[in-house]
Amino acid sequence: MTCVRMCSTPVQQDASSYCYKPCDSPSVIDVEQKVEQLKEKLTVDRKSTSMYKRSLRSVYENRTSAKTIGIMGAAIIASVIGLFVFFDCLRWKQDNKQ
Repeated sequence: MTCVRMCSTPVQQDASSYCYKPCDSPSVIDVEQKVEQLKEKLTVDRKSTSMYKRSLRSVYENRTSAKTIGIMGAAIIASVIGLFVFFDCLRWKQDNKQ
């Protein structure tokens, strides 16, 4: 705390010394402005962080289990889509026959 002798509000620092509180405390507007300035100063752009940059890169996976799971997933998705296409072709063929 700074010792200012302009106001008459004494604050006891220890057993024998006093300090006077400053009377003109910062207004609410000043505090809000300072908070905004600090926010602007301390804000970090998300796209400039190394975490964001790492999230854009994919890593080559050399493990056999990872390759197997990827191939199995692609096969399942392809078989489901192929099944729908097959049934649509059958229905289209039946509709054209009549």
